[in-house]
Amino acid sequence: MSVLWETMAGLAPFIRTLPPNHVYDYEDDKYDDYESDDPGYHKSTFVIGVNRHHLASNVRFALNTQRLDHYARFIKHVTVHDKDAYYATLHDLSIHMPSGYRLLPEVRTLDIHLDAVGGPEGMDMLFGPRVDAISVRIERTDTGFRWTTVFLNKMFAICRNLRTLKIDFDLCDPEEICVILDMMRAARPSLRALHLTFKAWIYGFKVMGTPRDSMERLLRVISGTVHDFSSTIRIEPLAMQAFGLFRNLQNLMIHLSPQAMSHLTSKGPNFLFPSLRSLEIIADNIFLDTPPFMRHLQAMHLDTLALLFIRSPSASCEDFMSDFNQSFLTCSFSGTLSVVAMHPRQRDRNMWRPPYSMMATLLALPKLSALYLPRQWARDDVLETIAKNRPEIQLLEHCPLHPRAFPDIPDVPLFHSQLL
Repeated sequence: MSVLWETMAGLAPFIRTLPPNHVYDYEDDKYDDYESDDPGYHKSTFVIGVNRHHLASNVRFALNTQRLDHYARFIKHVTVHDKDAYYATLHDLSIHMPSGYRLLPEVRTLDIHLDAVGGPEGMDMLFGPRVDAISVRIERTDTGFRWTTVFLNKMFAICRNLRTLKIDFDLCDPEEICVILDMMRAARPSLRALHLTFKAWIYGFKVMGTPRDSMERLLRVISGTVHDFSSTIRIEPLAMQAFGLFRNLQNLMIHLSPQAMSHLTSKGPNFLFPSLRSLEIIADNIFLDTPPFMRHLQAMHLDTLALLFIRSPSASCEDFMSDFNQSFLTCSFSGTLSVVAMHPRQRDRNMWRPPYSMMATLLALPKLSALYLPRQWARDDVLETIAKNRPEIQLLEHCPLHPRAFPDIPDVPLFHSQLL
C-alpha cells in the first residue's frame, strides 16, 4: 500500500480519502470558442472539493481526516499541474486544521503549477520539514504573482532542508523576475541546485536579461553552496563577474549576452571551475559569442559541452570559424572533453551548414568519443564522412543535455527528406 501512495498527481486523491459526506462535486464552468460555432458555447465539468455546505467554517475540527492522515504519511512525491480539485480546496481544508498542520509530513519533492492550486490560503500545508526539492511555475497575472510571493515566503520559512529549487518564470516581465530573485537572496537558502527558466526566449519573441543587479546579488549569495546551476535568463555583464566566486560547480548552463562577452578582454578575469563536469552555453551566435568565454574558463575536468544557438547560423558565421576553432585548441579542457553537442534552436532550411573541413579541429580533440549534430543543421555528407573517417566517435541520436534548455524540441535528428 505504501508504494502505491508514494507518488501522487493532483489534489483530488486527497479529497477522496475524506468521508463521503465531506466531499462535494463542484461545477466548473468553461466557455470554449473552439468547441462550437457559438461563441457562448457552455461546457460544464465537475471538480471534487471539500463539502462547504456540510461543514460550518466556525467549527474548527469538524473535518474527519483520519483516513487522509493515514495515507498522507506514505506520500513522498507530489505533482500538481492541472486543476483537478475545487479552487478553494486547500483553503477549505486549512480552516478545519490546527495551526502548523502538515498535510504531507513525509513529502520529499513538490512540483507545482500555481495556476492549478487556486490561491495561497492553505498552500503552506503542502510544505514539510523533509522537502528537499521543489519545482514551481509562476502564474503570469497580477493576482497570481501576489500568490507567488506568499508561496515563496512560506516555502523558505518552512522548508529548511530545501536543496534543489526550480522556478519557471513562464512569461513574467523583468521587474517581476527581479522581485523573485531578491526574495531568494534575502532567504539565503542552502541550495545545491538552482534552475531558473524563462519561457519567452525559447519561442523567439523576447530575449532579455534582468535589470538592476538582482541576478548578480543572488549569484554571490549562492556561490558557496550551489553545485548545479542553470538559467535561460540572459546573463548581463555585472552578473557575469559573480561566476568568479563559484568553486563547487559541477553542472552549469549559462545564457551569454553579447554585452557580457565584450567585457571579457584578453586581460579579463578567469573563471576557475575545478569541479565542472558539464557545461551548456546558450548564445545568439555560438561562433562569435562563445570563444571569449571558453578562453577565460578554467575547467580542467570538463567532460560534456553543449553549444545551443538561438538564431539560425548564416553564411557570415564562416568568418568566425577560425577563432571558434582556435578556442577549442587552446581552452583548458581540450584534453578532457569527450562529449560535444551543437544544437540550433530554429529550423531554417536556408541556414548555413558547415562543411567537413571546418569540423576538423573539433574532431581532433584527443578524447572526443561522442558527438551530437542534428540533421536539421549538419549536412548529410558531413555526418557520413565522420562515420567513415572517425568510426570511434559515436554520432548521438539525442542531445545529452538540451532538454533543460529546449524542452519542447524532440531531440531525434530529422531526416534530410523532412527538410525538403
